[in-house]
Amino acid sequence: ARTAEAIVEVSFGGWPVGVAMASVLLAERRHRHNHRTSERRRDDFPKIGHFDTWKVDSLQSLVLMNHDLILYPQWVNASDFRHTAEHFNNVPLHSRELDTALRNRCEQLLQDMQRKIDEEHQRAIRSRRRQKTSSTTSKPVAKPRTAKFKLTMDQLELCETMGTQLPFLPFTTPEEKQLFNQCAASLMHKDDHEMA
Repeated sequence: ARTAEAIVEVSFGGWPVGVAMASVLLAERRHRHNHRTSERRRDDFPKIGHFDTWKVDSLQSLVLMNHDLILYPQWVNASDFRHTAEHFNNVPLHSRELDTALRNRCEQLLQDMQRKIDEEHQRAIRSRRRQKTSSTTSKPVAKPRTAKFKLTMDQLELCETMGTQLPFLPFTTPEEKQLFNQCAASLMHKDDHEMA
């Protein structure tokens, strides 16, 4: 018997997809697996011939409303349940302390970025003033922009999933790895509470 990881590797391993698409593919794979398992192992589970279970939910609701009859007695209408905040794909696993530390660091980085933007803007204004005295025509200085992180679509997806402003990514450069090793070696308890 193959493991779920091997099946996913064979199914999607060579696809160049991002984080969001990978989550969607895994959700679809999980849905199909659960549906096939229900068809094989649950007594009287209807074999509908497709995986679009929300269509069966709609049909069941319509038949019940119009004819007061349950079309598939063993079918559970997932559409009838209340939506919750529970996630099944990427879920945040970091502690509150680490989250607070990351939020504080993000605020600090954004303030530093904004300070540099404001300084550049002030230099541009002074430069325009000097040019204005020597020339009769001059372009107005553009409004200063607001500091924000430049992230890829994958990084934005990770931020949204984790509820953070910056994604948690693996260390890649030798400097990052060395800094992490120094931080980890200086702590007696090596968990994310202490690392924060």
